[in-house]
This record gives sequence, structure tokens and C-alpha cells, in this order.
Amino acid sequence: MQKRVMALFFLMVNFSSYAITSIPFWGNGFNDNAYRHCKAYFTQCPVDGVFPNEKCVANIIKQHSTCHQLQLIAKQMGVVPASIDVASHNHFAVVTVYYPADGQSEGYLVTPRGVLYGSHVDIRKLNPDVARQFKGRDFYITNWSGWTAFTDRRHFDHFKITQKITDTCLACETITFATLEYIFDAKGDFVGRQANILALPVNME
Repeated sequence: MQKRVMALFFLMVNFSSYAITSIPFWGNGFNDNAYRHCKAYFTQCPVDGVFPNEKCVANIIKQHSTCHQLQLIAKQMGVVPASIDVASHNHFAVVTVYYPADGQSEGYLVTPRGVLYGSHVDIRKLNPDVARQFKGRDFYITNWSGWTAFTDRRHFDHFKITQKITDTCLACETITFATLEYIFDAKGDFVGRQANILALPVNME
């Protein structure tokens, strides 16, 4: 049996251009209490498939101001509000969007200032060695875990997510796993992002 070979690559990048966009009228950070109240109303709706009925949810959002921030997130991402789950960490919105058709999910972060960042990142853009190693490969990136968050001694916030990268399709061979981490300062401003890549051999026989 061929042994697994691990290679660890590290890169820190300091450019705020990695933001996807800014959410207008965001306010002063994510309000977890308002979000929980909003989601509680969704239990009144009948279920269509895996999510509450879309029209019922839309009516609830119109009636309750506590749903305003959830509506802003959903609108910015182009998804229905019921498909979103949000956790709070130091006024950041730690967002997971679920896609029931293929059982996958996508991770996002909304800073206290309303700046949106995503987890769908091609690791070859972060590390030239990896880019050369996997040149010409067709990466298919999925989330292998949800976000984990912690605050360090400097009061910088760290958000980490693990990705599985396969060749061409969801069910195709595994190329590697990557851990993507975003770092923000005590004011909630972007500091950088880093990637730890676990490189597996192509043949695992």
C-alpha cells in the first residue's frame, strides 16, 4: 500500500481586494439576537422539501424588522433566506448557505462593517508552488467543514474552514485538502488570509 505523503504550504496575503462586495445599510455589526428571533418565526411555515415555504418566509420577513439583516445577506448572495444559517462571533456574521440539490454548502463571512468574504478560493492563487504542481488540473472545490472561529491575544479574529478539492467533479478522485483562514484586526478590518494545504498522492491504492 502506498503511503500518504503530506506537504504543508503556508502563505499570508495582505490585500483587502479579496472582499467579494460590501452589503449596503448593514449597520453596526451582526445582531445575533435579532437573527434568532427572525428564524424562530420560520417554524410557522410549512416545509417544502428541506426548507420552509419560500412565500411564507417572504411574508414573515416583510412583517418583522428583526429579519432585515438576514434579508440583506440573502439578497447579496442571490439565495432564499431559509437556505442560510448564521452564527455570530464578535459582531461578525459567520454564514453557511446550503444547496440541497447536491448536499453541498458554501461559507461566507460578513465583517462588522458589512464587508463580505467567501470560502470558495482556488489554492493555486495563493501559492505558486501549488500552482505549478497542479497546473492544468480542473479543481472542483467543496467545503469539508464549517467555519471555526477564535480570537487571539491581540484581539484579532481568525476564521478557518476546510475544503476538499477533487478532480473535475464532486465524486471524482481527491486531489488535496486545504485549510483556508481569514484574519481580521480588533476593529474588524481585513488583515490577511492564509492557506495550509495537505497534499495527497494521486493514487491511494
